[in-house]
Amino acid sequence: MRFITDELGFESDAECVEFLEKRNTDIFEQSAGKLKIKTKEALEAFELDKRRLFRVVDIKGQLG
Repeated sequence: MRFITDELGFESDAECVEFLEKRNTDIFEQSAGKLKIKTKEALEAFELDKRRLFRVVDIKGQLG
């Protein structure tokens, strides 16, 4: 989690987890007292969010 927290620019791991949980709670797994991210499931969720964020608008203002 520390790596992801640093890369995304959050102040704390808890803040990062809260942000990620709002998007998709299925990407987390609790194992031996540690919080792990299921990267395969996370990739799909983040790609979907990225497509929504950067959708294309053509010159007439229509969404692509």
